Amino acid sequence: MACAQYDVAGRVAPSGRRISEVILETPAYPGDISGRRHRLSDGPDSLVLRFMRQVDAKLNRMIDDLGDLKVRVINVEEHLVALNRRVDRMDLRMERIERHLDLANSTA
Repeated sequence: MACAQYDVAGRVAPSGRRISEVILETPAYPGDISGRRHRLSDGPDSLVLRFMRQVDAKLNRMIDDLGDLKVRVINVEEHLVALNRRVDRMDLRMERIERHLDLANSTA
């Protein structure tokens, strides 16, 4: 699963594009009304952006692990239901045998 790309304002870039390729909708400087837009530099990422990417990657791994755990819990629940059915059938058989033996003992 690919990591999301974030801009300096914490917005996510469209999938499949690097944040350095995304033209930001913010003015070039505060109070700029010319309508000019600026690009993020292709220079080194800031420490915050690197940290956010690491957090995003870890979160994606946790989401995948949680999905795997859900599947495993469902499998355990299904096996538990099957075991309970077997125990119930064994209880019915034992009751039938006990009734049969009680009848056999009372007539003898």
